[in-house]
Amino acid sequence: MATETTRKLRVCVVGAGAAGLCAVRQLSEDLLRFEPAIFEQADKVGGTWVYVEKIGQDDHGVPIHSSMYESLRTNFPMKLMNFPDYQKMDQTRPCCGTHQQVLNYLNDYADHFAIRKFIQVKRRWTADALLYCTGYKYTYPFLHEDCGIRVDENFVTPLWKQLINIHHPTMSFVGLPSRIIPFPLFHFQIGFFLSLLKGRIELPSKEIMLMDTRPSGEKKHGHVLGSRQWEYNNELVTLSGAVALPEFYENGYTSWTTHRTNNFLKCKDSEMIIEADGKTVRFVIDT
Repeated sequence: MATETTRKLRVCVVGAGAAGLCAVRQLSEDLLRFEPAIFEQADKVGGTWVYVEKIGQDDHGVPIHSSMYESLRTNFPMKLMNFPDYQKMDQTRPCCGTHQQVLNYLNDYADHFAIRKFIQVKRRWTADALLYCTGYKYTYPFLHEDCGIRVDENFVTPLWKQLINIHHPTMSFVGLPSRIIPFPLFHFQIGFFLSLLKGRIELPSKEIMLMDTRPSGEKKHGHVLGSRQWEYNNELVTLSGAVALPEFYENGYTSWTTHRTNNFLKCKDSEMIIEADGKTVRFVIDT
């Protein structure tokens, strides 16, 4: 248990998008143990959910990485996109929302957990532990080769559990898996990493961890999880002792996948209904 005399671990979070905010939120729960700081190159929190009309570089010469467009609506129902510890996106009809609604949610999340004081802009960083929360662009030109991380056919390696740098296990890369519901997965990845920093999880041998890095198929699809995300989430939950997601998340994802396939043009205007059992989910389109 951390005490006032325990040496704090400085933890640097790179990126103030959803994953970065989630990281600092969890770090801020244990300020006797951790000294968190989050570094964001833009002037707003929200990462990819910040819509700007400009392309190329912003007014300060910083590259614009957002993939938003003005009329974008979410690919998943809003209710399934909530962080499990802040379920405030409760819109069910239409079930999908706008990028601005998600950005508002992230700003509310930052305010609710009072984490803005940890956010810094355009500052150099040094830290004992690192969380890279830089999105789906798998390129890390700012990393020294001594970190041992390489990108091979869009596959980042060597990472244990698609997260932990095997050569430097106080470095993690949050949010690499794709075709997933992102915010819950971020939540569990970060909880798992912090459990490791706290000594609650013991690292297996490097040989065993390296076996875990092998992609199940082609390297370029190595971070694609799809329906396997629930097994992945549950494994992190089991290892870290976290609280599992309510069942409607997985059931809703499964139902949504079928519904979207069968009703591609109208699915985002559907109503999402969670039945009285709190588990079963169905989608209804007005006729």
